[in-house]
Amino acid sequence: MLRRRVTLVVLVLMLALTFSACREKPDWEIVFGSSGAEELVLSNLDLEEIEQVEITATKLRKDGSEEEQHWRGITLKAALEYLGISEYEGVVAESADGYTVQLDKATVDDDGTLLGMELNGNELEEGDGPVQLVVSSARSNMWVKQLSKITV
Repeated sequence: MLRRRVTLVVLVLMLALTFSACREKPDWEIVFGSSGAEELVLSNLDLEEIEQVEITATKLRKDGSEEEQHWRGITLKAALEYLGISEYEGVVAESADGYTVQLDKATVDDDGTLLGMELNGNELEEGDGPVQLVVSSARSNMWVKQLSKITV
């Protein structure tokens, strides 16, 4: 009887270890948080459940030049809705190197504010992605490369 129980426990442990090893690990994650609330994580594994969109954005550079770009990704508003975040007056977006920009509610809700993952049909280059905040209504200094965190 004891031998059967031990065998059963070993089998259960082996199944649990196999299951945990088989789970897909995300290629990237963005942390969403607010003061006093539990942090939520959005990753590439969530993308199948969120509508992806394509936009054309004109990147306005500091020197006054413009570049038309075709982006694919999810709107920031859709990401917030997916995570159950509905109350906000704005957000702060942060890059992997600590660069931050503050966006008001109107900009967050704009369909041209995107978590961009593809530029002109290609994945982003290492120094720009894997996710870039695209704010089509603002100059390029409001766009955030290597987006890593959104604070509400």
